Amino acid sequence: MTNKKLLYIKLITLIILFLLICFTSLQFIMRGGHNMDFSYHSGKLILSENFNNVEALKADLTSFSVEVVEHDSEDVLVEFYRTGFGKSTEPVMNILDNRLTIEEPITLLNINFSSGKILVYVPAGSQLPYDLSTASGSVKLNASSSTAVLRTISGSIKVYQGGDQLKAKTTSGSIKAYEPFHRIESGTTSGSIKLTASPDTTSIQSKSVSGSIKVELHDVEDYSINYSSVSGSFRNEYGNSSITSNNSSAALQINAKTTSGSIKLCDWIQ
Repeated sequence: MTNKKLLYIKLITLIILFLLICFTSLQFIMRGGHNMDFSYHSGKLILSENFNNVEALKADLTSFSVEVVEHDSEDVLVEFYRTGFGKSTEPVMNILDNRLTIEEPITLLNINFSSGKILVYVPAGSQLPYDLSTASGSVKLNASSSTAVLRTISGSIKVYQGGDQLKAKTTSGSIKAYEPFHRIESGTTSGSIKLTASPDTTSIQSKSVSGSIKVELHDVEDYSINYSSVSGSFRNEYGNSSITSNNSSAALQINAKTTSGSIKLCDWIQ
């Protein structure tokens, strides 16, 4: 192969890479520099499907966002909306042993030039177990749950109804739980964590590297907090906790750890 042909091949490769970067950058700009905050029925409806006798829900996604809400029906309804530009791949849905699985197909170079959102309607009060994960999309859970395992890399996690156990983890996204759970485990690297607790909450485990941690207490009097931070600060606006790692008799045990982020017990919900 001559040097001239090699030069042409390199030039074509660079052009392709440049176009991919342009498409990705344009999508990022259209999102306002961050993940879109979807609302119901935003975008173009591409897919709608009903499922019966669903007892658990799992979503394994890459760029799509996922939101779970309740409705007055015994069936589970899944809708897929496309936003942005271009043609996005449709999610793949399967049900096995009463567990509904939703997956995002792998695309070339794992790049989607169109955004997408999956909206799942579940029966009101069903309290299903949820396992929802996405890389760059957001996760919203507005349904009661038995257990909720929620994961993202750069997307945010928001939980609007409580349940038995919440496990939420993200790298650079934020975590917000507006209603209490009996047990909570949460962790981020640079994102913030905001949680709530009630007299029924028994355990909160929260870790962050540079993000802040805030816990709002709803009528909670018997609690103990064990906290540690290298360079961050601690503040208790309730002022009546036992700050010790040895008070195992307290009804609520809070363990909070950061490297440089602050830790606060305060009312953060507006």
